[in-house]
Amino acid sequence: MSRKRLTRNELLMRVSGEMSSLAAIIPSNPMDVAALARNARNTEQRLGRLAQVVSSMVPSYNYGGIEEANRRYRDYMAEFHPTGKEQEHI
Repeated sequence: MSRKRLTRNELLMRVSGEMSSLAAIIPSNPMDVAALARNARNTEQRLGRLAQVVSSMVPSYNYGGIEEANRRYRDYMAEFHPTGKEQEHI
């Protein structure tokens, strides 16, 4: 992901797209309970990190704001999309 500063609307659109892609946690083989549990844990972790991005958009005393949200989003992308390629969302 580029180091470009994203606006609040751009961040919200990207977070919304990420959340949409996380909606499907069922593996290709629905009987694979281990894969389902792994997907559920991964999704829970990622949703928590995305929630931190959104909550940091609201500035409070000595914390938050759009710069903080951009930093958290870059951290999220580095952890969960290390190749720098975002998923395409329709």
